[in-house]
Amino acid sequence: MAITGGPFQGTTVSDAQWALLLGMLARSGGLDGVDEAGHFLVSTSTGLTVSVAAGNAYAAGHFGVSDGAATVTLDAADANPRIDRIVLRFNMSAKTVTLAAVKGTPASTPTAPALTQNVSGTYELLLADVTVPALASALVSGNISDQRRVLAVDTNGVQSTDITDSTSIGRQVLTGASAAAIRGYLAAAAASHTHAAGDVNSGTLADARIPNLNASKITAGTLDAARIPNLPMSKISDAGTSGKAALAAANLAALRAASRIYVQSGTPSSPASGDLWFW
Repeated sequence: MAITGGPFQGTTVSDAQWALLLGMLARSGGLDGVDEAGHFLVSTSTGLTVSVAAGNAYAAGHFGVSDGAATVTLDAADANPRIDRIVLRFNMSAKTVTLAAVKGTPASTPTAPALTQNVSGTYELLLADVTVPALASALVSGNISDQRRVLAVDTNGVQSTDITDSTSIGRQVLTGASAAAIRGYLAAAAASHTHAAGDVNSGTLADARIPNLNASKITAGTLDAARIPNLPMSKISDAGTSGKAALAAANLAALRAASRIYVQSGTPSSPASGDLWFW
């Protein structure tokens, strides 16, 4: 396995290397990253050693090319966990590109160490963060967090890899996720959903959305006459004497009109055929 890179001052760059560099520059928009999804992918190996896949990378105006898988061995574990960083290191003075581990500081809650990114000295391209558990003798895949940026451009010409949070809504939109998936990332309700009655505290409900109510629930407001049912006289208990008398008189008048039986003190003025009069 060998890693080559450039262009470095005083070194020769082939036509193929220039083509590779310019192609990655065009795809990256000037941002650092690896050329394809499998390039420089970090995975577990044995013990505290990680394996790094072959590939092409672009960083700070330079290319780095590995023609085969390589390994990087981390320092022994400590009494507290730590986070080490696997990097592709461009040394502008030595004119070299190498794989390396940047060791973190052990702590009960460790943080990743800072990278060196000096475009005229040493420039480190981050590939992965590796959590080294306390007193561990080996690593598992869950200890490795991929930190690469892939230069590949989506079909719509927008780089979804610019969004490094793999669960972000921007990445989902750019990569054509379904509306249901996007709602899921937003923790939004489905297109068709229901609400508990207690959640409805504003707005106006259409009549058809209002359920039937028990009479005991109607404690205010005025009912339209058409909404009031017919009542027997026995149910009218608080109209007062004059109110009941008026209702009785109205009922009697209605009865007379329906039966055509009339009682009065004088001779009827305009009887009609079928009427029965008493006077």
